[in-house]
Amino acid sequence: PLPHIYLNYGAEKLAFGVGMYVPYGLKTQWPLDFEGRFYSYDSGLHAVYIQPTVAYKPNEKFSIGGGLVIVQGSVELRRHLDLAELPVTGTPFTFGQIGIPPMTDFADLELDADGASGVGANLGFQAKLHERFSIGARYMTEIKLDFDGEARFEQIETGILLPPGNPLGMPPGTPLDMVLAGSGLFDGGPLTTQPANTSLDMPAQFVVGIHALATEKLGLFFDYQWTGWSTFDEIVLDFTNPTTPQEIIVQNYENTSGVRFGVEYEASDKFVLQGGYIYNQAAAPDETVTPLLPEASRNNLTLGVGLRPSPAFELWVSYQR
Repeated sequence: PLPHIYLNYGAEKLAFGVGMYVPYGLKTQWPLDFEGRFYSYDSGLHAVYIQPTVAYKPNEKFSIGGGLVIVQGSVELRRHLDLAELPVTGTPFTFGQIGIPPMTDFADLELDADGASGVGANLGFQAKLHERFSIGARYMTEIKLDFDGEARFEQIETGILLPPGNPLGMPPGTPLDMVLAGSGLFDGGPLTTQPANTSLDMPAQFVVGIHALATEKLGLFFDYQWTGWSTFDEIVLDFTNPTTPQEIIVQNYENTSGVRFGVEYEASDKFVLQGGYIYNQAAAPDETVTPLLPEASRNNLTLGVGLRPSPAFELWVSYQR
């Protein structure tokens, strides 16, 4: 469940509030027989935003607010390693070049990193230009998160027996898994459990929205949102073991635009109906869409109902598809 919690207190011209929400987050899981398991079969990005804010309203038509944005984040990655891509120790060849078929699972990687924190800023305003027309805008800065964690490698049995005259010079019938286990790969070598770190840039956002009253009971809404996804150009995994090479996962995300349309009809003082449409551009170009971060343009429809059984209590229920 994603936290979206907001508290506020307003005085005559000043208001104070704090929010906890998740503008960016992802959890993907794939079956272990999926071909993309060598990119990822289980991954997650969690970034919880905590935003204390102060607002000032000099008159009835204009207000401005701003504050800090404090982010706590964690990432996780699970994937298999392909033996065909592993260099054969002491040779210029990979195991694939000496006959091991592609997509031969021989190791499982679990990478968990948390404790990342960052600070940014948030600024917004609202203006009532007419009795029936209002406009608002908000900007949130980019926030960098540095993650420190641990990479754990576990051997997976391939069941492969080496044939006669194999390039490793081993007797025919020798289990390849025994050779890999005794090679030092998992004990002091590049696939030893070790600290690892990476960093991610949570993108900036700019949103502008308008609200117009078509009639006393019918309200119309429109939002435009720009998100600076171009900061998400690559994921760099650094390992502390000098024999484990740095890994760079190219993303090359692009800035995106999104629009939202909404309608609200106040059927009575106690009952409100809502509906809407949302469109978001895809941030990832086709060539970098992977099982790690599946991405596409999105179209959503929304429905909502508001109930006001008394002046002191409101209940709102919404659904998005």
